[in-house]
Amino acid sequence: MDYRAELQILLDDDSMEFETWLGGYPIEEGYFLILEYKNFMQKYALENEDYQTVEELEGLDYLAEKIQDMAIDKLAERQEKCIVAKEVQAKMEILRQEILENTLDEKQLQDKVVKELLEIVECLKSHDMYIEADWKPLEQLL
Repeated sequence: MDYRAELQILLDDDSMEFETWLGGYPIEEGYFLILEYKNFMQKYALENEDYQTVEELEGLDYLAEKIQDMAIDKLAERQEKCIVAKEVQAKMEILRQEILENTLDEKQLQDKVVKELLEIVECLKSHDMYIEADWKPLEQLL
């Protein structure tokens, strides 16, 4: 992706802070936006023989790497939550099938349903995916 258009937004608005500009984009883009900004500013500083600024801009590499690490962590977290959601969905489907097949007596089925739902709730809570309002109707059961 070409980030010059995004950089131009910052350059055109004298009142915009770098952090405000950067915060307007997804974290996954932060690394590339910072490097585009750094390269542009270094070129500008070199044209004006401002070697101190060129040196100071080298510090943006560290920021870009930190942002990239955060983006990787965020994407991994999303992927993990996706996997957990699929596992929960599979458990719910198995439970649904068992209820429809009606192979267990009422007491066994009730115990199994409660046990499975408790496991699902714990799984969701452990991955910060539990939404209390969604489970409110089952609160008495659990």
